Amino acid sequence: MKRLLKICFTMLLAVLMFTGCKSLKSNPVSNGSYETAVPSRYEKESIIDKEDGWVYTLNLTKSMDKDTKDSYHFDGYNLKYSTMDGFSDSSSINRFNSVANSIPVLSNSNDYLNDVKNISEFLTTKNFTKAISDKDLADLELTKIDKADIVTLFNALLKEDFVDVTHNETEYINLPYAGIEKREIEGKGSIIFSYYYTMNTFVRVNLDMNYSDGTFLSDIVANGTATDDQKTLYENLSNINKYIINEQSLVTKDVFDNLEGDEYSVTLKMLQDIENNLVGL
Repeated sequence: MKRLLKICFTMLLAVLMFTGCKSLKSNPVSNGSYETAVPSRYEKESIIDKEDGWVYTLNLTKSMDKDTKDSYHFDGYNLKYSTMDGFSDSSSINRFNSVANSIPVLSNSNDYLNDVKNISEFLTTKNFTKAISDKDLADLELTKIDKADIVTLFNALLKEDFVDVTHNETEYINLPYAGIEKREIEGKGSIIFSYYYTMNTFVRVNLDMNYSDGTFLSDIVANGTATDDQKTLYENLSNINKYIINEQSLVTKDVFDNLEGDEYSVTLKMLQDIENNLVGL
């Protein structure tokens, strides 16, 4: 009798251990298979465009702990210049991922770092739940950043929905948050591709021509001195930007079908190189 009870107990223990391990290690998915359980991380973000290639962003990461407040993170990225005076190397510094190819980031500048920290900590501490005005930021100490920009970012963020960034994967999941790539065109200058990629989404992309004399195609068009050829180039590059945003894809070959010239062939090759380098990461 004792032996029988011992056998039954051993079998019951084995069943409990098996089912317990299974529930801890995996979650069922819709197709009946199992995948490793990964905790969700929910975020939302707002962004505004500033002068000379700058974008300011405000990210809100939702706390999964009821005793911990949601956390805000403010920062700014320059999508025009690869380097700027006063900004240190950002090739491995970011919230969760690296920033590619050393673009200027506000949090990597001694002049802006305190403002970045103060904004992030102030909003996390205050934990506002409705639209704010300048008056709500009276106690926020800033020396470089305009409080009006923070008001705009925060109020825009209220209208955004949280996204499960852990389970919202795309083929560009390994792409750094922001970056800039260049390809030289002999005798003309360089084609530049820069981007801001957050929550697995291309939010801003920018193709531009940086001529050998240091001028940018976008500036020449903006100040009204562009030639007809430069206007056409600017329009076509802008259309490629729109394609990438709309399709969330760097595979843009069809867009180039009727475009002839070094600027376009070099641009296509650059985008294909970025795409190919990401596959399989």
